[in-house]
Amino acid sequence: ACLSNTCAPHWADLTNAVRYPGIAALDFQHASHLFGVAKPDPAIYQLFEAATGQRSEEILFFDDRAENVAAAQACGWHAVQILPTHPAVAQIHAACLRYQLSLTS
Repeated sequence: ACLSNTCAPHWADLTNAVRYPGIAALDFQHASHLFGVAKPDPAIYQLFEAATGQRSEEILFFDDRAENVAAAQACGWHAVQILPTHPAVAQIHAACLRYQLSLTS
């Protein structure tokens, strides 16, 4: 799933399947401008749960901003800050192993 703080023009680009096939392949694509609220407002995390049908404890969330990670954790999500100084894929892989999640789900 994707939960992005963005605007309509940027979202149209991000959800372009030719340009970003990884995002297009996700089961859920959600953005702040569609929800009418942005991270780190707790309401966006609750709206995301409702939209995806997932419970807070089932979600592993990645973000580059510490305040968004802290807000997600306050909502009961597993949340990890992605540091720009390290490869993102390696950080995601390590978090999946730490939380014992399948890398294919």
